[in-house]
This record gives sequence, structure tokens and C-alpha cells, in this order.
Amino acid sequence: RARASFMVKERTPDVFLIANIGVNQLRDLGVERVERLCADVGADALAVHLNPAMELIQPGREADSDFSGGLSALREVTEALDHVIVKECGCGISRSVAERLSAAGVKNVDVSGVGGTSWVKLEAMRAREEREYSREARLGMLLADWGIPTAAATWHAAQTPMRVISSGGITD
Repeated sequence: RARASFMVKERTPDVFLIANIGVNQLRDLGVERVERLCADVGADALAVHLNPAMELIQPGREADSDFSGGLSALREVTEALDHVIVKECGCGISRSVAERLSAAGVKNVDVSGVGGTSWVKLEAMRAREEREYSREARLGMLLADWGIPTAAATWHAAQTPMRVISSGGITD
């Protein structure tokens, strides 16, 4: 049903369109299905987000904190598609993770470190709305400013051959 809302290429053929999916969804759907979805919407690239901290604190059934098979799925999708960007969502990428991503064939990484919008804090606030003293809400508030600062994550990822996108904000 929502597929039609993603069909924007007909009206904006010159826009560089990036499809976005979570690493867990990539693993569960499989590379062939994700490749078809990208083709269907005319995506020029695929962004695969890593967001373990967010998944840990999302309320109830929304959470998907089983990241097993994620690296294998990334390896497969980078072999199948030309333009794949692996991105964090506000907690940064460590040097060891950057090295593992690079070894898996990832060519582009968005480090999205601490210093900008805290998506973990936003998820904690959502969890708190559902149940004020839930485990997710408490954990989310503890992790609200947790992670690797954008500048440090940028430096770590730059030690690999990957192309680095630096987002997430710099506070000082």
C-alpha cells in the first residue's frame, strides 16, 4: 500500500534517491528482495542503517535487537548493488567496526556520531510515553548521549579504504 508513496522518480528524475533499510530487515528480507525494492522505486543507492542502541530501547514489539547475520547480509548486498552506504544513527562507528565493515566489502560509511540529534533519546521519550518507568525508557535515558563523537568516528573510519560521510553533529 505504501509503495506508491516511494515512487518519486517520475516527477523528479534528476534527484539522487537513496533507499533506506535496517540491517536486520536486510537480513530478514534477503538481498534479492531488497534489490527488487530498490529497482521498483528507482533508487540510485541503498543506505543500510545500523542502530543497535535504538533497537535496545524501542518499546515493545518494535525492537529487533538480534543482529546475527548482519555482517553477512552486508557482504551480500555490497556484492549485488553498486552503491551501498552503511550508516549509524547517532552513536558513531568505532575503528574495529569500520575495519570489519571494510573487510566485508563496504565502500561507503556514514559514521553519524554523537553530537547531533540523539535518536536514542527520542526513542527513550517514546518508550516513557508508553510506560514511564519501563526498562526501555530508563536505559534510553542512560544511553541518550552515549557513543563515539562524530569527529572521532570520522577519524576511525578514515583509517580504512572506505569513503566516509560524516554526520551527527559536532558540538565543540
